[in-house]
Amino acid sequence: MQISKEQNLCLKTVCDLAVLKSQLLTEITEKESVNLPMPSGIDLLRFKRVCELRKQLNDVIKELDRRKGN
Repeated sequence: MQISKEQNLCLKTVCDLAVLKSQLLTEITEKESVNLPMPSGIDLLRFKRVCELRKQLNDVIKELDRRKGN
């Protein structure tokens, strides 16, 4: 079975999405396990990273939806 370039790109995108989801879940779990009353610099960096990953995840989902529509 031969895979077209478009199918290969979609497969890579889905794999990238799975990796981003895994990273996001890991970071959220780490964040939730640290219950400090006052966030430290490290917690703020983690929160910023979670926000970046969430944005990347949303961008990938939008791109998948766009391609699905074509």
